[in-house]
Amino acid sequence: LAEHADAGEGMLAPLGAALEMRAGIGIDVARLCARRATPEVRDALGATAERLAAVATGRELLAIDRLFWQQMVDGAANFAYQLAFNSLMRGVQAAPELSVSWLEHELAASDYRRPIAAAIAAGDPPAAGEATRAALEPAVAAMDALRPRIDAASAGPT
Repeated sequence: LAEHADAGEGMLAPLGAALEMRAGIGIDVARLCARRATPEVRDALGATAERLAAVATGRELLAIDRLFWQQMVDGAANFAYQLAFNSLMRGVQAAPELSVSWLEHELAASDYRRPIAAAIAAGDPPAAGEATRAALEPAVAAMDALRPRIDAASAGPT
């Protein structure tokens, strides 16, 4: 994220808000999915995590990661989270050039969502939530480090 801070100062505030929302709801979606998902969803998440690892870089990751999160939302069986997910995906699609770079880094740092998929497959809601927190919160922390630039961009010219 930090390497793209100059890509558009006006993008920083909405991107930061979207990453915070994703981390907040993602943790709960993972816990609910671990509790509610069918065996088919659990298996699909593991297979999708393996696809993420096999691809590792490039724009194709966006579609595969979207599938991973859609499978989690499906497993969580929560309509409100589906609506939030839809909004987040519109944001990602609006700036794919920013999304690919941070996604490549995030996936590599979090073992390509494998720990999330494994915790869900085991039916372990606390572990699923913790694995998701570990995967998503570093992006929020990176945006927090950019907070002075975000605030300046939001304030406009002085």
